[in-house]
Amino acid sequence: MEQLKHPYYSKRKFTMTALVAFFVISLGMNSIIHAQNPASASLTWEIEQTETHNGTETIYQCKFETSPASVWWVQKGGGVSAEYSITSKEGTWNDVRYNGSIILNLQRNGKPVKMTIAKDVGQFLIHLDFTLSGTVSRRTFQVKNVGSH
Repeated sequence: MEQLKHPYYSKRKFTMTALVAFFVISLGMNSIIHAQNPASASLTWEIEQTETHNGTETIYQCKFETSPASVWWVQKGGGVSAEYSITSKEGTWNDVRYNGSIILNLQRNGKPVKMTIAKDVGQFLIHLDFTLSGTVSRRTFQVKNVGSH
């Protein structure tokens, strides 16, 4: 006895197969996006709050866009931005999903800036050390979100 194939079941099987394939591809892409090396990937570090060197907290929003050769510091919703060239890197940190840190030695207009990006106990921090008139000034930023750009 021959079974009749209804077009509905054929479409349903195709739809389920497509959904499973989409899910598997999505999982793979998610691990690719999140398994990024901050020394070689192009990442955006969104800041929502900063602490100054004396511990006083102020609400502040900006983002840092890092790439293998430069760092953009974007402020005021994109109204103000500054590009820093990376002159050297210290340390290795292969995956932002795990605790680690890297130091990016930067330069802008001939002035050096040391940028430390770190993750510890699930919290990302960025430290910027500026030298102004012979005095080192540190700003610490709490990272709200990290993503690719």
